[in-house]
Amino acid sequence: MENFIKNLARGAGKILREGFRKKIKPSEKTGFWDLVTKYDLAVDRFVVERIRRKFPSHGIFTEESGHLKKSKRFWILDPLDGTSSFSLGIPSFCTAISYVENGVIKLAAIYEPITDELFYGKHKSGAFLNGKKIRISNKGEIFRARLVIDLWLQADAHKYFFKLLKAGIVPPFQTGSAALQCAYMAGARYDALLQKGAHPWDYSAGALIMKEGGAKVTDFRGKPYRWDSKEILAANPKLHKVIMDILWKHS
Repeated sequence: MENFIKNLARGAGKILREGFRKKIKPSEKTGFWDLVTKYDLAVDRFVVERIRRKFPSHGIFTEESGHLKKSKRFWILDPLDGTSSFSLGIPSFCTAISYVENGVIKLAAIYEPITDELFYGKHKSGAFLNGKKIRISNKGEIFRARLVIDLWLQADAHKYFFKLLKAGIVPPFQTGSAALQCAYMAGARYDALLQKGAHPWDYSAGALIMKEGGAKVTDFRGKPYRWDSKEILAANPKLHKVIMDILWKHS
């Protein structure tokens, strides 16, 4: 199954690489910020067909197709996370796939086809980038930390953001891809990550990879992340505590 999910991610990436910077016209789904292209749909078909062929009893939950079949064993797919970047010719996008069994995320792959970087995680077995083990940052000082803050137009976004700003964080980072931000966090390119308001296909693969890389991964209240959590806070345990204190100590 490990080789299957890796090959699946790379196969999806090949489709995206072939379509990158081609003339395309994205369509809006719920608004100008929520786009879909023929390449999102092509990857969706590619992955779904292969999962159905290999594991016909498994469920599949994708951004473009929704719940195709419900099961205790199921796959979560974002065929193209970072569609806006992709459609603008910006090389900051990926395919994210996770496998869930009895509510536990067991496998995850995030593939960035332009840089040919495959981030992979296996439950209780570690996190890897192109086959080499990776670990999260051990930075513990909030004022020196590189934070990703991605709150997706949430009504309470200012509450979290200004508490962190007041604590002296550096300007936050964003890539345009929630899943890719998680992968970069797992590889110590970022030190902490706060994301809220997206969907399981945006977070679930990255959550496992970050956790296997040593991160404490929870929601904003400190409850352990589940595959269907709508928010995610990840950092090394020391920095995670610092952020939680900032968010809630004086609430």
